[in-house]
Order: sequence, then C-alpha cells, then structure tokens
Amino acid sequence: QLRHLGLELYYTLFRKPALLNHPSLIPVETAFVTHEFADGGSLVVLEEFFPGAKTLEQHLFDAQGKPLQAFHAMQERQLWSIICQLVLALLTLHSHRLAARGSMDLRRILWTGPNRVRLGALAVTDLITGDGPAAAVAAATVAAGGNVSEAATAAMVASRIDEKRLLEWQQADLIALGHVVVSLACRTRTPSSGVPPAVFATLGEEMQKLIMLLLRGSTTGRSASLGEVMDAVGRRMVVDQQRAAMHEDAMFRELALQVENERLMRLVVKLFMISERPEHRNDPRYRPGGERHALRLLMDFVFHQGAAGIECREFGFGACGRGVE
Repeated sequence: QLRHLGLELYYTLFRKPALLNHPSLIPVETAFVTHEFADGGSLVVLEEFFPGAKTLEQHLFDAQGKPLQAFHAMQERQLWSIICQLVLALLTLHSHRLAARGSMDLRRILWTGPNRVRLGALAVTDLITGDGPAAAVAAATVAAGGNVSEAATAAMVASRIDEKRLLEWQQADLIALGHVVVSLACRTRTPSSGVPPAVFATLGEEMQKLIMLLLRGSTTGRSASLGEVMDAVGRRMVVDQQRAAMHEDAMFRELALQVENERLMRLVVKLFMISERPEHRNDPRYRPGGERHALRLLMDFVFHQGAAGIECREFGFGACGRGVE
C-alpha cells in the first residue's frame, strides 16, 4: 500500500513548479508499476524527452571507457559550467528537503545540448527502497486516512523524515558531485577517491580547492556544506551567468532577424502578386527611370534571377528596393 501510494504522491514532491521549470533538472511526467514483463512487476518512470540527448558518460567516453574527442576538446570553462549547473540542481533539491540519491552520476546526468546538462532519475532510489522522502509522504498520507491537504502532508513529512538521515543523504550528494568532478578533471569514467598527484598539479587552484572540499567528507568524515560549495564556485557562477546572458542576447538577435525576414518575405510576395499582374506589365512607372523601377529590380532579383532576357544581378540591386544599405 505504501509503495503504490508513494507512486501516486510522487508528484507532491517532484512536480513542484520550482522543480519542473528548473534548467538543470529533468521534469518527471509520470510513474507507474506494470506487470507486462516477465519479472513480476516493473517500476516505470517517464521523464521529459530531449531529442538527441545522451548521458554525460556516453557523450564523453566510448564503450571501453576511453575519452572521446568531445572530451579532449572540452575547455576548463566548459567544465566549470557543468559543475555550476549541477550545484544549482542540488541547491534546488536540498532547499525542498530532497536529495538526489543516486542521480548524481555520469550515467544519470543528461547532455541535452551544447554545454547543457540536466540531472535525471530523480527519486527513483526513494521509490525502490521505500525509505526516502517519497515513502515518507506515503506513510504520512496512510496515517491520515489517505486524504490530507498538501500543507498537512508537508507538515507530516517534515516530522517523519529523520533530519539526520536527510542530512546524510544530502552530504552523500556532495560527495557524489565530488566524484563527478574528479571524473571530469581526470578524464576517467570510473571515479576514484582522489586525484592522482600528477593530474592534480595540472588543475587550476579553484578546481583543486573544490575537489578537496567536496571529497572532504569521504576522507575526514567532516562533510562540506552546500553553502561552502556555493562560496567555492561563486565567482565561476557569475562568469557562467554572464555567458548565459550573452547567449540569450544572441538568440534574441537571431530571432529578431528571422521575424524581420518573415515580414519582408510576406511583403515581397504581396508585391509580386501585384506587380506581375497583366495590367501592370506596360506600366511606365515600373520601367527604367520610373518611380517604381526599384521594385521591378527587386522582383527580378527574387523571382526571375537568371531567367531568359533578365541578367543576373548582385544582391545590391534587389536590396535597393527595400532600402537596405
């Protein structure tokens, strides 16, 4: 009963607007149990589809675990961009009293576009093991008779989730992030507990401090906090935000050009439908020296380029009809 109710209440935790619209998290569409396979029952979790996406492991390594050309061509600023996106994903999850729990892995992180990564497989571990926040929601609802408001459910979850266990899960997320950073820094698919000294010496000072901070919990037992990690990547986040803003401006400029092109195309087609009418063929205004001769040049350039009796012209002849310099 708890397992099925946990599936139904999956949305209570992982379909909040802050999680659905986050740029570094993969939105969850639905989850259900099916008995269509011969294994006695399967848990199916459907997430948003990203065409052409692949895991970070598939994007950077081949089947034998050797780095691909895309990995060798990756610059340090791109690695920092990936790290900043993953840190923001953890910040959102932890602020909602959740944990990645197994999602912070090269096989769970999707490469969805140029230098864009997203964290997937959210709460799958919770649903399988039955000991995470999703299971706590289900237990709280069963205790209340199966009909409680969202506010009451949130209050019950807050009382039922062991703060110590939640902190352990969130600290494990930071250690897992450290292993991902080590994999990216060392160009190895299987992360180790640390970076070889020869490779560590080639990294920048900021990267060295971040790796030591993230892996501190696995070596000394005193895990880093998310606030410390945010401080460590703060300057890089500012730089990444600046690049994102510049990219957004470039996309808006391209969009404006496309909109203008569409407007001009509609005008040209309308002009073609008017100027090519039989009653306008002998109109002196469209002949050389006429006030509409520039429009005739534009028509010839767009629709009659290379036709019999019409010489090929450069773009300037056609552009003069619409005032382009």
